[in-house]
Amino acid sequence: MRFSLAATLAGAFVVFPRDASPQEPMADSPGLYGGIAIAASLEPFGSGTDMQRHCTDLGASDCGTPMPLGAGFFGYVGWALPPFGVEAMLAGFADYDRPSAHYDGVTHAPHGNPLLAVPKRDETFIIFRGGGALALRGRYTWERPRWRPSVAAGLGVAYRYMALEREVTADGGLEDRPYFPTGTPYLSPAVTIDGSMHYRATPKVAFIFGLGIWMETAWSSTRSVADPSRTLAGNSHVAPIATPAYEMAHGLQIYFMPYVGLQLGP
Repeated sequence: MRFSLAATLAGAFVVFPRDASPQEPMADSPGLYGGIAIAASLEPFGSGTDMQRHCTDLGASDCGTPMPLGAGFFGYVGWALPPFGVEAMLAGFADYDRPSAHYDGVTHAPHGNPLLAVPKRDETFIIFRGGGALALRGRYTWERPRWRPSVAAGLGVAYRYMALEREVTADGGLEDRPYFPTGTPYLSPAVTIDGSMHYRATPKVAFIFGLGIWMETAWSSTRSVADPSRTLAGNSHVAPIATPAYEMAHGLQIYFMPYVGLQLGP
């Protein structure tokens, strides 16, 4: 009886090997892989608009500069030689900024031009930016049965087109709605850094949850077109209003991009 019980227990270990556990899906062989994801876009340090950097130089007493927000998608395809991979990434993103400026009729910048501060008024802006990006990245993935940490980094290029719209209201029913000058593009080198967790549903299919960081530079060409002929009008009154070439973005642009997606391949 003791011999039969021992043989039965030993047979259990043979019949039910470790491969039959719930941690089964793994695929660490070389091969082609690719993924696609949707992402949000946040720019917590701002985009460097004139309202953010030169508020009083515009003649304003104070400015509102909320965080630019956006969304987009990206995809990538590459070759895996686990745990390493090399991939090309293609992305399309758009973001939206809504700064504002309040003018109290008083010059607040040293040696400022008093004509910029009058009349008393409130200006609100909509700044839209959209475009695409291309990057070549290297990837390292820690192979695990189900959850796989993965990091990727590389260099790329970004093309953006920016446009601005301004609306102005003042006392006495004066207004200027809307001012919509011609937009302007810029082209910039870029750096991308990415960290993600992959949940492997099957040996060749994984759900992705990650955070990407995209960095590029907005050059001095990102200015709207000045219009010295703009006026405020209403109730049979007209008043000139300063309309300079607003800088819509400046310097280093740092985007944080949380995303979800799907990857196919090893």
